[in-house]
Amino acid sequence: AEVGRDYRMSVVRTADDRVITGILVERTAARVVVQTATDRITLSPDDVDGVKDSPLSIMPEGQLDSLTKEQVRDLVAYLMQKTQVDLPGGK
Repeated sequence: AEVGRDYRMSVVRTADDRVITGILVERTAARVVVQTATDRITLSPDDVDGVKDSPLSIMPEGQLDSLTKEQVRDLVAYLMQKTQVDLPGGK
């Protein structure tokens, strides 16, 4: 499956040779904002040497490996629901 643009990882290289990997939230003439797994980083465009888009998601590889095929199927079916599903035994 193809990873949606809003979930694709970007690799940002800064002028001081840092590499920041995350989702590019905003890129304007005033600032570049990257959401990493733990932080939201705001940079000046002057501090950015380059941005490379990745076809990969920020979801870690192997996230579903511990699930059975049936559990993966059930999870995908749940996530495809258009409305919130009631909790078992609850409201």
